[in-house]
Formats: sequence, C-alpha cells, structure tokens
Amino acid sequence: MNPQPRPVRRYLLSIPFAAALALPCAALHAASLAQVEAEYLVVRELRDRIDVTLGRGAQTTPDGQRLQDLLDRYAARRGTLSSMLGDVEDAATLAAEDARALALMRAAL
Repeated sequence: MNPQPRPVRRYLLSIPFAAALALPCAALHAASLAQVEAEYLVVRELRDRIDVTLGRGAQTTPDGQRLQDLLDRYAARRGTLSSMLGDVEDAATLAAEDARALALMRAAL
C-alpha cells in the first residue's frame, strides 16, 4: 500500500510543475521591453516612409506601396505600440538604460 493518499501525491507532483512554469514568466517579463523596442522600430520605419512619401508629394512609395496603406498600417501598429508601452512595468524597476529608452519611446509616441 502507498503511504500517501492520492490527493497529497498529486499536490506534491504539482509543485515542480508549477516551479517550471514560473521560470519562463521571468524571462517573458524581461523580454517585454525588447518586444516594445522592436514594435517601436516598425512604427518609426512606417512613419519615416509616410513622411518621405508626403515630402515627395506622391501617393505611392518608390516601391509601389500606396500611401493610404502605409497610413492604415501605421495607425494599427501605433495603437499596438501604445498598448505595449502601457503594459511595461514602472520604469523604477528597470535598469537605468532601459528606463531611459522607455521614457524616450513614450515621449516620441
């Protein structure tokens, strides 16, 4: 006969499983600023392409993309970036360089 009842055994087996799930959570949090930075680069590149196209007085980019398509993509990605910036934890928990980058992205948006 087993010395431990089934529910206790199940509980004891769940502890290592829960610990294994917790480890990637810390890595995910650490990567969130990198994800925000990547999204910022996409938004910035779209804005630059829009500005250049407008500066040329054109309705398409040199590679044939319609200005309206760029504007639509920019608006969607900017909204995503805005949400992502709001999801990043308080800058006080970040390293000084990361906090500075976050502040600059928030100010630019």
